[in-house]
Amino acid sequence: MMESLVRAVIVLNDFLEEVNAAPCYRETRHSWFTERALTQNLQHHLWDRESGLNRYNRRGRVPVLTHEQEFYKSFTPNLSILNVGSTLGFIRKFTPDGKLLLCFSAEHNCICVYKYIGVGRVQHALFGIKSEAVPATFQTGVLLTRQLFPLLWRIQIFPETERDWQLHREFSIFIDEGRYVLLAAKSIMGNSNMPREHYLNFPDLYDNTDISDYTFYLIDLHKGVISDVYKLRDFVFLSHNYGVSIAGHTIAILSRCRQCIDVLQVREGKFFLQYQVNREQETTRREELEIELHTKGVPEPFMKGIYSPLKQHCLSYLFKEAYSDEIEQPEKLRLFYRNFKAYEEMHITKMQLIDEDTLLIRFEIPKRPSSSDAGNENFNAQNPNFKLFVFYSISEDSVFKIYRDDSKELVYLQRNYYDYFRKVRSAQTRRPASSPSNNVYFRTAFNCAFKSSGGVNKAATRLNTNLPINAQGACCSPYFDYNMFNYNDRSITALEVPKVLNPNPIVFTDRYTNVLKFRLYLETSLLARNKQKQLVSFVFHPFEPFAISVQQIAINSYLVNFHIFCETTVVAPGPRQLKSDIWPDLCPGFQ
Repeated sequence: MMESLVRAVIVLNDFLEEVNAAPCYRETRHSWFTERALTQNLQHHLWDRESGLNRYNRRGRVPVLTHEQEFYKSFTPNLSILNVGSTLGFIRKFTPDGKLLLCFSAEHNCICVYKYIGVGRVQHALFGIKSEAVPATFQTGVLLTRQLFPLLWRIQIFPETERDWQLHREFSIFIDEGRYVLLAAKSIMGNSNMPREHYLNFPDLYDNTDISDYTFYLIDLHKGVISDVYKLRDFVFLSHNYGVSIAGHTIAILSRCRQCIDVLQVREGKFFLQYQVNREQETTRREELEIELHTKGVPEPFMKGIYSPLKQHCLSYLFKEAYSDEIEQPEKLRLFYRNFKAYEEMHITKMQLIDEDTLLIRFEIPKRPSSSDAGNENFNAQNPNFKLFVFYSISEDSVFKIYRDDSKELVYLQRNYYDYFRKVRSAQTRRPASSPSNNVYFRTAFNCAFKSSGGVNKAATRLNTNLPINAQGACCSPYFDYNMFNYNDRSITALEVPKVLNPNPIVFTDRYTNVLKFRLYLETSLLARNKQKQLVSFVFHPFEPFAISVQQIAINSYLVNFHIFCETTVVAPGPRQLKSDIWPDLCPGFQ
């Protein structure tokens, strides 16, 4: 029975090879593929989405689930509604499931959670608009905002009378697929008093930074309450989530002053301190330091020749790596001893969680205004950008790999396994954001940047500075998919960082046919009044054809635009034409 089955499979494979080799079949298959690959027909996209057909099933080219993304070519945010007002407050981002929108209040003391209704609810009000951009009056902007975003929760973080604390508006991390969000508040009144115990527990203390009081809030978005609080006194870089990283239910917080990484575990809405990386657990000279602390004041750990546990692991690894190389042992040992002073003065500047047990830590030499150490001055003059990238295991408390800033192996790891560094996936389609490791066009751009740097070592030194990557700093919207759309990444990008405002509309074209799909228009009437460069940031919905653009027109003044799908809008080449006479017809649709 088995022999006959195997024989039948062999015969079938031979037959398929003969059919594929036939010229007529190759021409038919090529014409069918070309016709369906270049299609912009909505019906074809619906058929492919329903049947699961993958006409791009070519290994190594594009992901397997391309047929799901092709559907978005027919539904795009083709209508720009300008200046809808800022009634939502300071807009942060959508939750990973796309059901909620987080905004901060103008006073930065509470968080507003809005429920997102969907673009289908307002299509009756937008019906009849053929222009790609229309201005919004105050009344119509408020009505459209209330229709799309009804208020769900208004969570007061601290009282309005509390003026010493302020929420950081550029920091928010989602946990448990959007049920919890981690927020941070910083004390405005700086506190320079360093606890004396830090000099005993953290030998690698860097006390040249300004410390403050920080409070991290774990918000339950399903219940609208503060679930737990974690406090510390240090310096944490919170802009764009650089000082805090997350993997699963594990959170890592980098304290720049203590040179310590607090590893927390979130279980059932509560914080649990799991481990503190680079903390001195048992010091042999602890009694002597305590005596000196109470008799002579604050000791200086680096004058005592004490290394922190993490730095000791790094020095041991570097020495063993140089000593174990039998061929180049003298040269590598000479390099190790020459750079030993630099290794001693290195401090942690950035970190990220690769997984729940692995940390990627970047060491750099801190910039000092003046230094009496001649050896350090000579080293900084030779290589001011000297860095070390350390892979550290939390469970084993050990360093298992160290890369230098010009490591070619590290830059190839970044290109081929970028998704492991940037763990960003859509909760709707489970697909990662476009990166050099999953997108052939992204990889081509990465290779061009690699070749244009003037050598392998220079390219590695320039591209390795992107690591570590900030947590949840990319958008998974399908309109940023490089397999489908082509756009100018100087004007807009999937990274959640502001861009310089471009007076021209941002054009999205089809990747294969170069057909214009949609354009994003911004308010440019204020550019002539203000000669300074204006910034704009985009908040895209994870999977619906909807986006919000926030323009900074002054220091504390912002302008909000909506980019939404409208079935009657005609995307045609030509200059923008604002038709304000359409908006009076929109008001009855909201009543």
